[in-house]
Amino acid sequence: MRFLHLLVATLIPLLPAAVMAGGFEFPSNGSVALGRGGAFTARADNLICLEYNPAGLIKLPGNHVYLGNNVVQYNMTFTGMRPDGSAVDPVSNQGGPMYLAPFVAASSDFGLRDWRFAISAFGPSANGIFALPEDE
Repeated sequence: MRFLHLLVATLIPLLPAAVMAGGFEFPSNGSVALGRGGAFTARADNLICLEYNPAGLIKLPGNHVYLGNNVVQYNMTFTGMRPDGSAVDPVSNQGGPMYLAPFVAASSDFGLRDWRFAISAFGPSANGIFALPEDE
């Protein structure tokens, strides 16, 4: 039985799979956090910490304002092969820029020691509305 499990676990990754375009994933807010692969929780030294680790506010004395936004420009071309090996005509589309949910935040310590006050508004970074033009 153990050999059968090992055989199945070895063969399943080798089976061909259909490739489907299920959309795009837009990562979280903050270029520093993205540059660290999302490992920003321990650093958390700017206002993006409100999304990753609000305890990082204690590292921000004084007044701070943060405004972040993601903009995506769609321009895609898909090519492929049929199962019989014949080529598929390329399919392409273009669309204008899509502005995704912004991240707006402000914080202040109001001159108080070891106190921080912050307010923010942000949505998921992939929350956008966009329609590609339809071919006729």
